[in-house]
Amino acid sequence: MKAFIATLFLLIAVAHVRSHPPPELKAHYDQCKKDNGITEDLGDSLNVEDKKVKCFLACMMTKMGKMADGKVILEKEMEYISMHFPNADENLKKKVTECTTKANELTDQCEAAAIMYKCTKDKTGEPLN
Repeated sequence: MKAFIATLFLLIAVAHVRSHPPPELKAHYDQCKKDNGITEDLGDSLNVEDKKVKCFLACMMTKMGKMADGKVILEKEMEYISMHFPNADENLKKKVTECTTKANELTDQCEAAAIMYKCTKDKTGEPLN
């Protein structure tokens, strides 16, 4: 149950960044939107079938240090979990590891970022907001 709640918070954080990025991520958010030709508000749900959105996710992950050379960095994902969810159990870490492995099987960074997003969402459900 703790893992489920912690993962929901991860997804809520992603949803919140899309509609209301925190000040420390606002510049990255705006730049990634611009770099990928996104002019509209991303709103509360991402169309991860859209190539621009996939590349936006890759851009954000790269700027946040969670992706390098088109690969998701598992250690950075685990650092994030440890920092923001100190009570996270092994089940949550296992799910993140599975999603990272699945994403890193791909060679296209935009596709990898989209798979990471979709996989995490599939394993934990929709955000509550």
